[in-house]
Amino acid sequence: KSLDSIFITIFQYFFQSFPDDVKALARGVVGCTIKVYQEIAKELLPTPSKSHYTFNLRDLSKVFQGMTSCSTKTVTESKDLVCLWAHEVLRVFSDRLIDDTDKSWFHELVCGQLKEGFKKEWAAVTGTEEKRLIFGDFMQDEAQYVQLTDMDEVTNKMSTMLEDYNAISKSPMELVLFPFAIEHVCRIIRVIKQPFGNVLLA
Repeated sequence: KSLDSIFITIFQYFFQSFPDDVKALARGVVGCTIKVYQEIAKELLPTPSKSHYTFNLRDLSKVFQGMTSCSTKTVTESKDLVCLWAHEVLRVFSDRLIDDTDKSWFHELVCGQLKEGFKKEWAAVTGTEEKRLIFGDFMQDEAQYVQLTDMDEVTNKMSTMLEDYNAISKSPMELVLFPFAIEHVCRIIRVIKQPFGNVLLA
C-alpha cells in the first residue's frame, strides 16, 4: 500500500495538467506496474546464464521516470498513456530478457495487465507488434517523446544524422541502418538520455 501511495502521488503531481481521463488512470497505471514488477521478480530469477535477472524498486521507478518524458501535446487521451505505459514496461523489463521464452512470457504478462487494469487489448492500444513498439524524442526540432510509427521516416532521419556526423568526423562510420539496428538505436537513445542512464551492449 505504501508503494501505491508513493507512486500515485508522483503520478498525480506530474499529470495534474493532463486531461481528466488521463489523470483518472493513476491507480490503474500504478497498480499494473507494481503487479508486473512483482511477477517478474518472482518468476524470472537469476541463474548462472542469466545473472542479470535481478529486478528491484529502481526498475519500478524507471517505468514512471520514462512516463514523465511525455507532455500534454503527446498524451491527449487515456489510450495514449496506456500505450506509453506498455512501452516503458517493455523497455525497463523486457529489454533485459535474453531468450524468446522469457520474452513471450513477459509479453503475455503485459497483455494480461492491459486487459485487467485498463480493459484494453494490445493491438487496439499500440497498433503494432511488440518489437515494433518504439518511442523517441528526436524526430522533431522540438523534442517530443512520441510513438514512432513510420519507420521509413525514422530511417531517413537517422541516415541524415549519420551523414552529418560523417561529414565532420575524422573517423566516419559505415553503418547499415537495417530495421533491427534502428530499433536498437532508439532504445539506446532512450536510456542514455535519462539521469544516470547506462546500457550494456551484448
